[in-house]
Amino acid sequence: MHPQKIYNNSGSYVVSLTVTNNKGCSSTSTQTIVIQPKINATFSLSSLTQCITNNSFTFTSLSAIGNSTVSYLWNLGDGTTSTNASVTKSYNNPGTYLVSLTVNNITSGCSDVVSRIITVYPKPTASLTSSGTICQGNSFVINTTLSGTPPFQLAYSNGSQTFNISNINTHVYGISVSPIINTTYQITSLTDAQCAANTADLLNSKSTVTVTAISITQQPDSVKLACIGNALTLQATINTNATYTLQWQKDAINITGATSNILTINNAKLADNGVYRLAVIMPCGIVYSNETKVIVEPQPAPPAFLATVGLCQNEITGPLQASGNYLRWYTAATGGIGSTVAPVPNTSIIGTKQYWVSNSNSSNSCESPRYLITVNVSTPPTINVIVNGNLAIQPSQTVQLTATTNVNTNIIKWYKNGIYVGPSPNNSITLHIQDTGVYVAEATNLEGCSIKSKEFIVGRRISGGNIPTTNPLVLYPNPASTIVSGYFENPLNEDAEIRLVNMWGQILQTKTVKFTSIRQRFDFIVSNLKADIYAIEVINSKGFSTARNLFIKAN
Repeated sequence: MHPQKIYNNSGSYVVSLTVTNNKGCSSTSTQTIVIQPKINATFSLSSLTQCITNNSFTFTSLSAIGNSTVSYLWNLGDGTTSTNASVTKSYNNPGTYLVSLTVNNITSGCSDVVSRIITVYPKPTASLTSSGTICQGNSFVINTTLSGTPPFQLAYSNGSQTFNISNINTHVYGISVSPIINTTYQITSLTDAQCAANTADLLNSKSTVTVTAISITQQPDSVKLACIGNALTLQATINTNATYTLQWQKDAINITGATSNILTINNAKLADNGVYRLAVIMPCGIVYSNETKVIVEPQPAPPAFLATVGLCQNEITGPLQASGNYLRWYTAATGGIGSTVAPVPNTSIIGTKQYWVSNSNSSNSCESPRYLITVNVSTPPTINVIVNGNLAIQPSQTVQLTATTNVNTNIIKWYKNGIYVGPSPNNSITLHIQDTGVYVAEATNLEGCSIKSKEFIVGRRISGGNIPTTNPLVLYPNPASTIVSGYFENPLNEDAEIRLVNMWGQILQTKTVKFTSIRQRFDFIVSNLKADIYAIEVINSKGFSTARNLFIKAN
């Protein structure tokens, strides 16, 4: 028989064997065995991962050996070994290493082995893998190939500025650049999750972007307003030494046949609303002009204005007149920027000056065509009025006013009390007692320059003073300064007219009063009259003066 026994604890054990035969005879044999303590190998390490740069790992045995005498054998994974209880190791190459420790009991020959894996990370690298040519204003993507452990953080330079990019989680990354001149780019720093790159290595990789210069100026470059039926023009100026072709686009779609720098729509329609741009197609790529938003609107009404304006030399005049919703004034039929302030013609120089005016529904709406206004500045005509008769007319008398002028016209305009009364044959008018008023003659030359004569007051001369009556006309106060009041009895019980007249008989104010046997009061405001002698007259229904009283207007 061969019994087996596993001892769980170290120590000395006495093992005896007793043999007994079938006759009852027996014999015993005893032997002492020694169980040595178990070796439990383990160790600590300073870190599981390090960057290749300046890496240094420390491994220290923490093995349970009791009172045993042991030996150590480290296998450091790169072919090197050590027999110390603690060892410090630097690795020359990145990679993954299996580090093992064997602990051997010298007395008993018992041993134990423990292993752990460490990683030495390489320095990350970056390589700029593309150079190329772009048109000025376009972008270019520099492809960057990265090695290492994401995420990456890098900085790149264009020679004058440095730009930082972080949290790159791919090994191929595109850097978008838009230089305006030829520019060389390079990575200036790079780190990954573990290490930093060698700067000297990074600077060896460069990408050069060559720029083809071009500039595009588009008019207008934001919003173009047009009225339905009007012509609409967009124009671009291209400045480049490269060869190119052109293509206008509406809402990013090519317009058939629109391949010059000028786009003209002769009859604008609502369907022409959209966003327009010019594509410049060159070997380096396509460059687009700024976008112009075209807005087509209903045609506004034309402005109301005088097409010809006649002014006299050195005449003091105001701005030109026109009416509309939103007017713009110009000094040319086309081009230029309209002014919202009407121009004031210069009358110091004889001659013709042209202006144009347009109308819009608002400041942000389309503009009507421009309409011409011609201003003629000429030498003023002369005018003279000959009076034949007495301006202070008496009943059955007349007075004739005859105007003469140096201009080649047979028409003289006459005004009475500022109101046009029309032309008269031979430029003369004959006036009767009922025609009292202030008369002015006006002559106009062929250029439209007008001149007026002085005023001629044709009045009914008051002969005598007060007209006494059995029913007195009473006035008060006399002299008067602000208001003159009065009353009058009229037994005829009829309407009568009360007149305020000057001493020429010119009627200044009138009132209609229903007179009865009861006194009726009336008032006239005289504060605006100059100091003089005036009269209040009562005119009956037949037109005769039935009463008159004089009064003095004081200052």
